[in-house]
This record gives sequence, structure tokens and C-alpha cells, in this order.
Amino acid sequence: MPQFATKLIERHEVAEGTMAFALERPAGFEFTAGQFLTITLPDAPYNDAKGNSRTFSIASAPQETGHLLIATRMTGSALKRSLAEAPLGAPVSIFGPVGEFTLPPAATAPLVFIAGGIGITPFRSMVIDVANRQLPHQITLIYSNRTPEGAPFHDELARIAATYPSFKYVPTMTDAEHARQPWTGERRTVNADFLRECVGDVTRPTFYLAGPPGLVVAVTRAVLEAGADPAHVLAEEFAGYESKPPQAAAESKPVSVGYVSVANTADLAPGQIKAVEVNGKRIALCNVDGTFYAVADECPHAGGSLSEGDLFGKEIVCPEHGGSFDVTTGAVLVPLADKGVACYKVQVSGSAIEVEA
Repeated sequence: MPQFATKLIERHEVAEGTMAFALERPAGFEFTAGQFLTITLPDAPYNDAKGNSRTFSIASAPQETGHLLIATRMTGSALKRSLAEAPLGAPVSIFGPVGEFTLPPAATAPLVFIAGGIGITPFRSMVIDVANRQLPHQITLIYSNRTPEGAPFHDELARIAATYPSFKYVPTMTDAEHARQPWTGERRTVNADFLRECVGDVTRPTFYLAGPPGLVVAVTRAVLEAGADPAHVLAEEFAGYESKPPQAAAESKPVSVGYVSVANTADLAPGQIKAVEVNGKRIALCNVDGTFYAVADECPHAGGSLSEGDLFGKEIVCPEHGGSFDVTTGAVLVPLADKGVACYKVQVSGSAIEVEA
């Protein structure tokens, strides 16, 4: 795999809790829209067990020659903290490009892109590429988020759709009633009826799906239920939503009988997960719309770390195979596991979040 030396040149917020990072595009770095790369920060100011390398889809289009754009949810991993705090100009190594999640060479069938959250990044690259080259591809992009303020690149995609007739944009905000921004558009989850209504004849298009594993599993089921040809469904899962590393046991101190202080309320924004430890037990601490819940940090299906998955409302999704659980009850939601996860009582004392010991 080719390796290139580059540097961090810009960063900015593209949605609530999501940052975009621009790298100087090295001479000779050519890629196809939809591909990904691996970045390494040789002088990362923070480190954890996962090291200083991560894989990201390229969010910029091939025609954006001045930079390479990546975007990620800021869930508190060491590498993401390093990207957020490293000085502009910091050295970065990149490996790539890699991947076949790309446009077909000929526009022989309509394309339906379905994205959830940060899964939008390869589609941003493809949509801008198609528009810049005035390709004949007919594209429908269905983009599911909880709220408009949490939807990366939403405004930009809406502007492209308004000027490029071959591109149909269908955003849906499934938790719009809790949004700070007004929303009068679609609010439904992506199911078979939604797809038939939006796409029409679902037997014709090629479907591209990208997002957290739980969403990809659910949307794949919906696409097939709607009647799509399984041979025409491509998926890319975004499982690398790293969470903050657990605090050392010495940092956890009992505050009241039976409870241990594991974090502060400021450490965990709504929709985020934090791995903590209580008396030797690894626990995934979750913020669901300002209320904190704690579940065992191990998926009973394949042993994956739930704190490294993603949180959609009260649903926590395992990054390994997409099984999901209700953090308020521990019950199985996507039945890859045959049993639920243990739940632990949580209380808030001042700004301290305390978990049952």
C-alpha cells in the first residue's frame, strides 16, 4: 500500500460532536470517490491501546486538489483528541487509497445511497464527484440522523440537490422533536414502506449502505424486505467509534455506600459512550438525552466492547457484528445475541456520575 507524508492544515466542526480535518494532499495521491485511507500521527500527543493509526473514508472529492478531508465523531479516543489538539502543520502519514465502495463505471441503473451519521463521508465524495463531472448517474441519497444539528454536511448536500437535477436528497431526522433547530421534513426511520415510497421500483437500483453496524443491519433488512435484489446491495460499516479510555482504578473513589464515582457530567455529551471500570468490571456509561445509564461493556454475542460501538437514543450497537441492546433495560434489540446485557444503577451527585458498585 502506498505511503505518503503530509500534514494537518485545517479542522472545523461539521455537526454537533463531529469534526472535519483537512490534510494537505500529497503530490501523486490519486483516489476514486468512495475510497478510504489510514492515517498515522507519528507525534500524537495522546495514546491509548489502539495506537496512533485509524482508517477513515475520504470525504473530499477527487477534484478538491488542495486537501484531503476526513470527518469523525469526537467520541474521546486518544487519536481523535490528538487530531483536535495537535498544532496545524503537525506531520501525518497516510496509507492508501484503498476500497471498492465506489461508483459503477457506467450509469446502467439508478443508485440509492443510504447513510446514517458519519457514514455520509464516502457519499459526500461521490456526490460532489458526480456533480463536478456532470455524470449521467441518477442518485437518490437517503440520510438518517437524529437531529439536523447532528447531521454532517446536511446543508451542503441540500444545496447540491437544489442545483443538480440528477441528485435527489431525502434527509430524515428521527428525533426531530428534541432538536434545537426547527425541522419540517421527514422524520421516519428507514423501513421497507419508506423505501418503496421514496424510490419507487426498488428492483432497479443498486443500493449503497454506510453507517454504524446496527444501522447497516437494519437498513439491509429493510432494503431486502422492500424487494431489492440482494446482488445489488453494497454495504460499508463504520464500526470505529472509539470512546474515551477507562479511568484508572485509582481515580475512582467511593462517594456514597454502594456507588463509585466514575466520571463528571461534562465528560459525556448526549449520544456519547464512555468506558469506565468499577471494582474490576468494565462498564459502558451512556448519556441518553441527558440521562445516564450503565451496562456491562461486553457484547454477549461475540465479546465486542460496547463502549466502542455507537449510541442511537437508548440503543447501543456492538461494533463487532451489529447486535444492539436497550441501555435502559439491557434487552436485546437486534437479535444477534441470545441474551441481554447487565445493567447497573446510576446516580448523579452534583457533577459526579456514580455507578452502583
